[in-house]
Amino acid sequence: MAANSLKLKRKIIEWDDMDKRKFVPFYGMLQLGIRATTHPYNLIKTRLMDKYSVSLYNGTVDCFFKVIKYEGFPAIYRGFSVQCLHVGTTLLYITTYTYTRKLVDRTRKDLSDFTVSAISGGIAAFTCQLIGVPIDVISQYMMVNRTAAHLTESPWIEEAKTLPKLCRDIHHNRGGLLAFYKGFLASILTFVPNSMILWGLYSLYTSALMNYIPPDVPLFAIQACAGPMAALCSAPLSHPIDIVRVRLQLHQSNSIRGAFKDIYTSQGLRGFARGLVARTIANTQGSVIVLLCYETVKRVSLKDERKRYHLFNDDHQ
Repeated sequence: MAANSLKLKRKIIEWDDMDKRKFVPFYGMLQLGIRATTHPYNLIKTRLMDKYSVSLYNGTVDCFFKVIKYEGFPAIYRGFSVQCLHVGTTLLYITTYTYTRKLVDRTRKDLSDFTVSAISGGIAAFTCQLIGVPIDVISQYMMVNRTAAHLTESPWIEEAKTLPKLCRDIHHNRGGLLAFYKGFLASILTFVPNSMILWGLYSLYTSALMNYIPPDVPLFAIQACAGPMAALCSAPLSHPIDIVRVRLQLHQSNSIRGAFKDIYTSQGLRGFARGLVARTIANTQGSVIVLLCYETVKRVSLKDERKRYHLFNDDHQ
C-alpha cells in the first residue's frame, strides 16, 4: 500500500509542472462543453427544488418532457448564458485547488493524498463562492421562469433582453446588492463539503483501484472509474442542503432553518430528495468529464522539461 501511494504521488502532475499559458485556455474551452452537456439536468434539478414547482412536476422525466412540451426544446437551456460565466469560477476553482495541493504537499509531508486532496478541494470551493453565488442567483431565476411558453427567438437573445430587468428587479425588490449573495452560507455548506468529499474519494478510489487493476491498465482508465464513483457518493450527502440553498437564492425562504422547516412541513422527508436523480446524473456526468479533462489538460499543458519524466512514469509503473 505504501509503495502504491508513492507510485500514485509520482504520477501526479503538480502546479509547477504545467505551462499556465496552455492550461488556462484549454481548460476554459473544455468547461464550456461540459456545461453545455450538464445544463439540462441542472435546470430540471432547479425546477424540482423550486417551492412553486412542487405540484407541477412528478419527477425528473416528467419535468423534462413538460418543459419541452409547454415551453419548447430551447427552454431546457434557460439560464445557460449566465451559467457560462461559471467558466471563470471553474478556472479559479481548479487553479486554487492545484496551487493549494502544491502548498499543502510541500509544507505537510506527513499527510495522505486523500487528506491533501480533501483540504485543497474545500479551500477551492470556498474561494469560488465569492464570485459564484451571484451567478447562481441570477441563473436560477432564469431557470424557473415559466412565463414564456414556446420561445420565438434564440434563448440567448431572450436572456440578453431580460437580464438587465431581472438584475434590477432582484436589486430593487430583494434587498439591494446583498440580494445577489442570498444563500451564501448555504452555498458554503453545500459546495465545500461536497468538493472535499469528491476530491478526497477520487484520490482514495484511484489509489484503491490501482491495487486491484493490472499494471498495464492506463492511469487514465482508472481515473475514469474513480470519478463517477466519487460523484455518486458525494451528491446524495450534500443534496438536502443544496435544496435549501436553491430556496434561499430564489428568495423563497429567509433562513436555512426556515427553509428546512418549510420543506419538511410541506413535503416531509421526501422533500429533501427532490431533484436528487437529476443532480446525481449531472454531477456524475460532469465529474467524469471534469476529472478526465483535468488530467488530460494537465498532460497537454506539461512544460517541455517535465514531459519526459511523467510520460516515462506512466509507461513504466
